[in-house]
Amino acid sequence: MIIYLGDNNSAIPDFHGRSFLYRIGTAGALQGEFEEVNNAARLNQLALELRDIYSDWIYSLNERCLKRGLKLKDLSLFLISDCSAKRTEIFPTYSVFCNLQLIREIIEEREPNQILVVNGTLGWKRSLKSIAKKIPVGMKARRRSGPGGFRRLASDIRFLLQIGLVIFKKEPAPKSKEENPDIGKKRLFFSIYPKMIDESGCDRKYGAMAGGADSLAVSILTDGLHQHVTVKEFFEFRKRITVKGARVIDDYLNYRDLMKGVYWACTLRLKMLRLGTAMELHDIDLSSWVAEEIGQSASRLARFMAIKGGFEKFFDSVKMDEFVYYLHEYPLGRLISWVLAANQPDVTRTGFQHGPCAWRKMVYALSSEEVAYPPNFLCHVPMPNKVLAEDLQSARVYRYSGYTNVELMERIFRLDYLKDIVMQEDADISLVAAGLNDGLAIIQAVLPEIRNHPQFEYRFKPHPLANNRYLDQIELPKNCQITHSPVYQLMPRVKMVYVSYSSVGYEASLLGISVCLINIPGRINESPLMDTTPNQV
Repeated sequence: MIIYLGDNNSAIPDFHGRSFLYRIGTAGALQGEFEEVNNAARLNQLALELRDIYSDWIYSLNERCLKRGLKLKDLSLFLISDCSAKRTEIFPTYSVFCNLQLIREIIEEREPNQILVVNGTLGWKRSLKSIAKKIPVGMKARRRSGPGGFRRLASDIRFLLQIGLVIFKKEPAPKSKEENPDIGKKRLFFSIYPKMIDESGCDRKYGAMAGGADSLAVSILTDGLHQHVTVKEFFEFRKRITVKGARVIDDYLNYRDLMKGVYWACTLRLKMLRLGTAMELHDIDLSSWVAEEIGQSASRLARFMAIKGGFEKFFDSVKMDEFVYYLHEYPLGRLISWVLAANQPDVTRTGFQHGPCAWRKMVYALSSEEVAYPPNFLCHVPMPNKVLAEDLQSARVYRYSGYTNVELMERIFRLDYLKDIVMQEDADISLVAAGLNDGLAIIQAVLPEIRNHPQFEYRFKPHPLANNRYLDQIELPKNCQITHSPVYQLMPRVKMVYVSYSSVGYEASLLGISVCLINIPGRINESPLMDTTPNQV
């Protein structure tokens, strides 16, 4: 049995007798004789069946963290970490777990006498050995794991130096509500500038709900991971957005915050060392994967310890009844939830759904043990006390996970552009829309379709915020062109949309455009269309 990982083509080793191929990725015309044994339907079914079990298992790490003193006041730092949030867009751990469950079923049925991992990491070999029992596991073309600890530490130091330069050059921020008589908004909205705000000063998610920039409390630095700006860019961006009336949370950072970040950058790495050892679920060894999540979590948490002071002092300086923020399911949003709950408990914390929600998207999944009202933040995840959901399906997911006061938005402002689209009767192009992390995989998956239909016109749209260096690796047929045009300009001409999880698929379905959901081999499909229209797959 061959486990082939990656999106690039390569030769498959020849074996005497039958060979079974399980792919994780979209490598096209692989050379060799084999029987493919992927089962996308079963993989996606497993992703639903194992959702709650996996959430409980990840939450069990919280106890380990508390025993090591990984807490700040009444907050367990694990509960605002990437690992706790189960971020499948940057960590493959849940996907690996579900794939290994399926591979174990295939091994039991096909009974191979050897297993070969091609383009895998040592983590893959270790995990496969835990399910292969006495079957020998070999490797070919081994890949390295993700960025090492030294590289992350260097990145953290660079971010902290950047904060120091910003503090040195900026003017002191008002320290109290009395020094801020103009800030008396009943409701303020959190945003990230310039990533989430258009040139008019309007946030792309909140739209008219927030109104102008004078209702926005923005971060430009964020944690240096949501967006990266230089010191020079920081002051340029700050000038642009403050002229429009927005408040900049980063203005409230000081040298004491910086020193806390330096302290925690060192302390977290020592306290989280080997935290992910001996991590097994259903007799599958996932230690290598959890260790990678712990390393990334330590990096982001150190940055949080630096920037949280800016949020604390900003909230102390403003008068408001309600604070609205997206990303509340993610570590940054959890940090905001905790700072508000700890320092401004009377302010309503309103979580705003910022994109498509789906049952298989693990960032929306919580263990029943990590949710309680009122919460103990040593054991329970910081959450908003009110959630605005886009639709009934999303509201069901939130309520199932334990969120309270879930209300439906009266209007989904990020979809307002759909109202102005007039579809052409002679729509003549098919659109292949990439998500943030699946660009190469999805175009590789659709290329055979494009080549087999030279009479049709295709457009491939990379995600505007993705790392699109892969575009240099692909050679498209003449009937397919790369486009960077806005979706609203493309939609009137589109007759078919190809996506895996991109929100463009959901938006096209609202316009009545046919949608083809692509199941990339070995990858869980997180599109909300899988929950509502599975027959389209």
